[in-house]
Amino acid sequence: MPRVRFSVRGMMIAVAIVGALLWGWIWTREMVALRALYRQKAAAWGMYEQSAKTANMGEEYVKYFAGMRANCERAARYPWLPVAPDPPEPE
Repeated sequence: MPRVRFSVRGMMIAVAIVGALLWGWIWTREMVALRALYRQKAAAWGMYEQSAKTANMGEEYVKYFAGMRANCERAARYPWLPVAPDPPEPE
């Protein structure tokens, strides 16, 4: 049976590869979870937007809900980018 020789350099490379794989796996799981969260939020803001239109709440509320929905849709599409600030609330 051949003997396997371990060197410090080889072990460091192995640890770096395993670390990179673990980081990629964890990062991917977090992005999938964030994407799902922001999709749910976008759907909720879309329902608020539709109810504001049917209840004639005013154009400022429709624009506010549409802006919030657009922010959440963008965050769901690109979860690794920072989220834009929310539009100002109507008075």
